[in-house]
Amino acid sequence: MSYTLADVHSVSGKGELSVFGDIGVLVDSLTFAPGTGFDASDPARIYQSGWITFGNSDGWEPRKPIWHDPQIFLGLTPGFTKIGFDCGMATSVRITELVPSPSSA
Repeated sequence: MSYTLADVHSVSGKGELSVFGDIGVLVDSLTFAPGTGFDASDPARIYQSGWITFGNSDGWEPRKPIWHDPQIFLGLTPGFTKIGFDCGMATSVRITELVPSPSSA
C-alpha cells in the first residue's frame, strides 16, 4: 500500500499522540543529547535514541527502537489510534503520520 505524508508532530521527552487512519509513521531526530552514539554505516545507526510504540483502546504493541535517522515504521497492526514515544538520547524528534495515498484507497 502506498502512503502520503500527513500531520507532523515535533515532540520531546515521553508522551503519546492520538491519531486516526494512519498506516505508519516517519521518525527523524531534530536534536541529540551529549553521549548519543553513532555508527557511520550506511544507513547510519543511532544508539540510545529512544523508542516508539503503537496502540489502541485494547493496549500497546511492543516498543520499537529508533535505530536510524530517518526511520519509517510500516506494517503495523491496523487500527492503531495512539503513538507512544520516548525520545531517549534524541532529545527531540519529528513524527510524521503516514496515511494511505488516494490512489491506493
